[in-house]
This record gives sequence, structure tokens and C-alpha cells, in this order.
Amino acid sequence: MPQGTDASHATGSSIVPDKLQEKLPQKVEEKVPNTIHDTGASADTTGNAGMSHATDDSVVPKVAQEAVPKGVEEVLPEKTYLTGRAKGFLGSYILSQLLSHHHSVRAIVRSEAKVDQVRADFPNYNQTSFDFGIVPDITAPGAFDEVLKFAPPFDIVIHTASPFLYSTVSDNLKDFLEPAVKGTEEILKLIKAHAPGVKRVVLTSSCAAVLDFAAGDNRKVYTNADWNPTSWEDVVGGDKGTGYGGSKKFAKKATWDFIEREKPNFGLVMLCPPMIYGPLQHTITKTGNLNQSNSRI
Repeated sequence: MPQGTDASHATGSSIVPDKLQEKLPQKVEEKVPNTIHDTGASADTTGNAGMSHATDDSVVPKVAQEAVPKGVEEVLPEKTYLTGRAKGFLGSYILSQLLSHHHSVRAIVRSEAKVDQVRADFPNYNQTSFDFGIVPDITAPGAFDEVLKFAPPFDIVIHTASPFLYSTVSDNLKDFLEPAVKGTEEILKLIKAHAPGVKRVVLTSSCAAVLDFAAGDNRKVYTNADWNPTSWEDVVGGDKGTGYGGSKKFAKKATWDFIEREKPNFGLVMLCPPMIYGPLQHTITKTGNLNQSNSRI
């Protein structure tokens, strides 16, 4: 696979047990790169269920950091990051982790009203280390132009924006496929054009991009060579589950096509998690605003 790694190994989908965390090394805060920024504008992005790189964001970043061997902090340079949807379930966990480790963060939201809401959720961080970019429509040409113009330039982009709330979907093409595929293509294109300093892009996909759900429980071990077999036509005319899974498949495919075709300077990491559950980091005003995975509990 060109430039980067397509990660699709199962490590679980919800909260890492306390007993496991207790066995991990302590004192990790100082071992992580030091500056981060938030992009994304839509999405609860998780997956359907099954396999993939774990992304329970309340836990995994902490676990990953705690696994860094002692002394590594001396060779990890400070980084500037742009990362995913600050007002969503997944994005708010990423934002919480980055801010709690004293990174600088630019958070992407859809409107000024969302800026106020996120500020209220994270009141202890000032504008010198935590600012916002507003992207009303991630599929619009040039949607990320202004957000990517930042000094110092970003080193790493984490993109989590993709729709995953069945209650808001009425058309699979308009509500699932286009935001997932066009939104991903747009940010990749603009990173290459406006942010040449970016060294790595991390995208959240889903196990739904990889699994063949029609195969049932066949005990197959899925890898990055596997793809959801659903066709574009099946996705457009299918139910919401088919729409979501197909949107993740075709966004993933568009991403790797871009990397192979454009050969950008950045490497790519794609995470394909199953369902992600956990308490909320962000405020919601009604249960109807719960992310898709938590709403099933």
C-alpha cells in the first residue's frame, strides 16, 4: 500500500478494562508530541461491529501514550495537529486528550454556535492553545482552505468527519456517500495544495468498509486486503446500514486512490474501528442527539 499504513486489526470497541489500564506504565504526559489542531466537520464515525484498529477515544490515546518506552520523549519533536469534529462523540474525545496533554488544537465545527458550545465543554483552555475553524459544508470546493492556512503549519491532520446518525438520513447518496467521499477527497486535496508541511494524515474509517456482512459469523480474520463487497448501486438503493457501510468503503477507496495518484508528501494511516461506546465528553440537549452507537444501548 503506498505511503502509509491501512490499519485494520481488531483490538476492541469500547472501554479498555480498568485492570488492564492499571498494568500499563505510568507518567506518560511528557512523552507525547506537543501541539495539535482539529479538522472535521461532521460525524460520529465509528463502525458497525466486528473488527479493526481500536479507537475508543476516551481510552486508546492514553493507552498508546502509556506504551511509549521511558526516555522516548527526548526524541519526539513537538507537533502541530489539525484533527476531527470537535462537537461529535469521537471528535470530542480526541479534543479532550489533546488538550489535556497541553497540545495546541484547532477544532473544526460547522458554525459559530458550535464554537460557543465546544468552548463551554472545555472552559479551561485559552485561545493561544485552542482555536477553531468553521467549515459549514465539508463537500464544498475549497471547504478547508482557510482552516489549513495556519502558522506554524500543521504537521499532522486527523480527519474524523463522516455522517453516522441514521435518524438524520433520508437519502443514501446525499446524506452518506457524498459527505464521506467528497469530504475526504476535499481535505486530502487541500492538504497537498496548502499544507506541504503535513507529514501524516490519520483518517477514521470503519470495519464496515472491510467486512462482508452477508458472510455471517465465519470466523474469518479480516485484513487490509479485504473490502466490503457492496456496489455503488447497492449503496444508493439500499437501507441505511448499507448506506453507511458503503460510504465508508468508497471513502476509503477514494483515499487510497488519491495517495496512489497524487503521491503527496504525507503518509496515511487509516483506522477501521467497530462500534465505539462510552460516556460523552460533549454536551447534548436531548437523547435524540446521542451518537449512533450509544443510542443502541
